[in-house]
Amino acid sequence: MISYLRSNFLSNRLFPKVEDVQTAMQDAWMAFETDLERIASVTKRSWARVQDNSSPEGAL
Repeated sequence: MISYLRSNFLSNRLFPKVEDVQTAMQDAWMAFETDLERIASVTKRSWARVQDNSSPEGAL
């Protein structure tokens, strides 16, 4: 996800102030969070699954 944001929104840019970096990061994140297909594809990956070891079944 960070790689996607970096390559699509943050690369090849100069940021004169820290505030400009923060604004660019916020803009990139907001663009990402509106891309529902991309979010769905990330959550389908095996490393993105949550496992609850406290339950008897071992998974949610």
